[in-house]
Amino acid sequence: MIKNLQKFFLTIILFSVTFAGSAAKSHSAELLSRGRSVPMAISDDTLVTAKTFSSLTSRVLDIYSIDSNSGIFTKKGEINSPNPMAGDDFGFSIAISDNHMIVGSPGFNKGHGAAYLYKKINEQWELEKVFENPIQSVNEGFPHRFGYSVSLTDDYFSISSPFYNDGLVYVYSLNSSNSRLSSKPIHSIDVRNLGDVEGCYAEGPNKFGFGISTSFKNNKLLIGSLKDFVHLIEYQDGIPFSIDIPNPSIDDDSSAEKIKFGESVYVGNKNIYVSALNADNGRGKVFVYPFLNSSRTDENPWTNPFIIQPNTTLDNSHFGYKISESGNKVSISTFNQRTIYNYVINDLDKLELIDELTNSSSKDYFGRNIILTNEFLLAGDYYANKFHIYKNENQSRVLNSSFSTAGQIVSIRNKIECVNGFAGQFACNEIDLMSYLDKTEIGGSNSTSLNDIWGWTDPQTNREYAIVGMSNGTSFVDISNPENPSYLGRLPTQTSNSTWRDIKVYQNHAFIVSEASGHGMQVFDLTELRNISSPTTFSNTAYYSGFGNAHNIFINEVKIKYNLKNSQICVAGFSQGCMMSINIGLTSDENYGCIVGFSGKIIDKKNLSERITSKTKILLIHGDLDSIVPSNFLLDAKDFLIREKVDVYTKLIKNCEHNIPVEASSLALEFIKKNINN
Repeated sequence: MIKNLQKFFLTIILFSVTFAGSAAKSHSAELLSRGRSVPMAISDDTLVTAKTFSSLTSRVLDIYSIDSNSGIFTKKGEINSPNPMAGDDFGFSIAISDNHMIVGSPGFNKGHGAAYLYKKINEQWELEKVFENPIQSVNEGFPHRFGYSVSLTDDYFSISSPFYNDGLVYVYSLNSSNSRLSSKPIHSIDVRNLGDVEGCYAEGPNKFGFGISTSFKNNKLLIGSLKDFVHLIEYQDGIPFSIDIPNPSIDDDSSAEKIKFGESVYVGNKNIYVSALNADNGRGKVFVYPFLNSSRTDENPWTNPFIIQPNTTLDNSHFGYKISESGNKVSISTFNQRTIYNYVINDLDKLELIDELTNSSSKDYFGRNIILTNEFLLAGDYYANKFHIYKNENQSRVLNSSFSTAGQIVSIRNKIECVNGFAGQFACNEIDLMSYLDKTEIGGSNSTSLNDIWGWTDPQTNREYAIVGMSNGTSFVDISNPENPSYLGRLPTQTSNSTWRDIKVYQNHAFIVSEASGHGMQVFDLTELRNISSPTTFSNTAYYSGFGNAHNIFINEVKIKYNLKNSQICVAGFSQGCMMSINIGLTSDENYGCIVGFSGKIIDKKNLSERITSKTKILLIHGDLDSIVPSNFLLDAKDFLIREKVDVYTKLIKNCEHNIPVEASSLALEFIKKNINN
């Protein structure tokens, strides 16, 4: 048992949940996170769903036939990606209309993206045409995600690239003749060329998210974004007529751009629907517009919509994530609250709430996708690997059946050599793939997220172990035989699950912190991993409750191991590691040799100013195209450090995103050489 924790660790860096969320996320990350749903599309007697899947495989589409009279859904077959590759996200988006189906694959070719058009011939779905990203060159730091959103109507279909600059949507003509079906779009909508949006894209790539959602019905295409407006286009004989629908809150709320107006859009037969998922502390709102021709010049209907927001929504539930309309009924789901709100369009053309559908046994992702028909309400349950079918009966919904969306777990237990830049289907650079274990094989489930990994070598046995941070705790894997790793067990989280967990090892103990409320620090004796023959649920060796939650933990192990002075050490870090390095370096009892920070910022300047005890020289390097931590934080940090009388040197790297290019690492190495006292 450890009796004195203080002698085993020197410094713990605490970050608030608010900071961790803002620093770690970009709009790009948020767009991807919002895509965690069960993709579904329905038309007449056909339902198409995408399986949840391992990152090592491509998705598979399930095809169901529907008997509306009996309410029976029967699986008829599957569709595999024509060009399967790991992470291609085949089926991330699906749209179906009559005898055509368009399937998006935004992860294809390292995120360059692709889309596939299928045609139903003799009750079989056959690939009619492959649509590649019209923009052939792609910056690997910012993949376009062509195919992120697809939509389909009788005569046209659309494919979006919300990650290309500030977003681009392509419209194609749908023709039943293969010989006449063109791979070239008839219309390309670039947000930078629209109306009064100057300056919106000046903040950096991926800030606008134009095309994050699309909806196509009756030749009317509605395009969502993350800013001040959505774009409506009506095609009449191939000629587009368009109008911008502005954020109705923009004049009343100085922070209106933060409500994510347009992150979800839907065109119904009765109304046009636009959501604002972040409105009112994330409770969310849906703006409902009467169904009008886009050629109408009267702007009043576009500035005075009906506003829908149930009283029972909670903060960060994000009401309006998915919307579906059928006849005079409307269903609207949340992103996080496990609830689907069902409405009827009354005689005044307003939405009247009739009931709330909650799946109490589900995780928070129930309702991540919904489809409403006259007979049924379909609800995706992402983390349960299911979708549920509810029968519409009068003013209520009755569970009819549920179907699995689980894909096959894929493990790799044998070495795959890196040959010509690929280890099997995975890109590599002189590194072989030794093995792969799915998270469900190391103590997790489909709902579990992975967030950190550390390692330990047993000094007695020389066996090697991977220590994996997961949202539900910490897992231990014996990797002594890298071609056949063995799961040994897990240490459950101290309090609740959390996306954020960090692990460090000192000697034979693992020290574990988390952003879960009241988590404190778990300490685990790694020698317990010896002689484990079957997966075990472990307990803490010791526990430190001197703080609540922490984003990261730092142990100055190197200094102790090699008996170094601070002057012989340079503290360096990237992104949040940069922020930690600045805090550690400036609050030490004696100066370090230097501090090097890449792509970071100063956090809690007032608090740091009060704790500064050293004047260690600092080099800060930042990319001018950084969208994760914008480059303006470089100047902000420089100004703060100069006022604190700290020697600071800065370098802004041109055409650099949130990464460390060769130029930056070379500058850092020279700075370290000059300032380390050997």
